[in-house]
Amino acid sequence: MKNVLLVLALAMSTGTFAQLEVEKKPETVTLYSNLAMTRLVEFKKDSTDSFYALYYKDAQYQHITVIKYLSLDNIAEVEQLLDLSDKVLETKEGFNTSKYSLMKTIGKNVLVINQEDSSRFFLNAKVITKMRESLTVKQ
Repeated sequence: MKNVLLVLALAMSTGTFAQLEVEKKPETVTLYSNLAMTRLVEFKKDSTDSFYALYYKDAQYQHITVIKYLSLDNIAEVEQLLDLSDKVLETKEGFNTSKYSLMKTIGKNVLVINQEDSSRFFLNAKVITKMRESLTVKQ
């Protein structure tokens, strides 16, 4: 009886492993990388063009490094971010979307991007231009 139970237990555990599948994630491509004062770490996309992200050092923290990211679901969202960024830098008018808000800092040509989780990072016009150029080069 003990042998029968051991054989059944072994058969059941083997069956559960047979149902496992390996899921392949799309390859990530770095479009732009900058470790300068803007605190932007990397601008990436996946190989299927269905996910874009800005990885950045959270500006709230000065003594520790907290890397976060702003996810963008498609190229249209990336272009919207870049267009709104240009507009804020030109007009000083702030914008809010469901994922982030944009505003210009006082006295500087620097854009502040705040996320829903209260994290924030800074971009300037030069970095925004480089990000836009990286989209056209690597597509």
